[in-house]
Amino acid sequence: ASGRISTAISSFAALRLLVDFLRTDRGPFIADAVCDYLGLALGPAAEQSKVSLQLRQAAGGDALVVKILDLMQRNIEEPLLIRDIAQQAGVSPRKLERRFQQKARTSPLTAYRKLRIEKARQLLLHTTLPLAEIVAATGFGSRSNLTEWFKREYKTSPQAFRKQYYADRSPAGSPA
Repeated sequence: ASGRISTAISSFAALRLLVDFLRTDRGPFIADAVCDYLGLALGPAAEQSKVSLQLRQAAGGDALVVKILDLMQRNIEEPLLIRDIAQQAGVSPRKLERRFQQKARTSPLTAYRKLRIEKARQLLLHTTLPLAEIVAATGFGSRSNLTEWFKREYKTSPQAFRKQYYADRSPAGSPA
């Protein structure tokens, strides 16, 4: 009741917003119970991804790389610029670039994009969200942009990926 207006860019973002409101207004127990009831994984464990874990391991748990990866994971829907990430981490963009290359053997931009592509893959596999909402939930800005990067990573379009995944799991003769 502070008079602030909150908005969400997608239905998934709206659910996250609802959980944030519940956490603030009713406490973590109620928020976690609602997440469990709805089948949402929004806690710290949900923010760990395979890509993030691989990068953390490659970087040997470097504190700066871990801090940056956490920041990236929290900003999948509305990606930050590398200079803004560096500023929030208290380092120069150049130092951030060098540390990522040295420790994780990739650039921060590539790491961020891979985290977002992985999130798109998870949403394709585990939700029925339309592609437009997946685009919004992963910060790609346009369907063509997501499709381009998804194809580079998985050698197929997001639509074909989802279709094939469900075709492989449906019993013969039943609709996919």
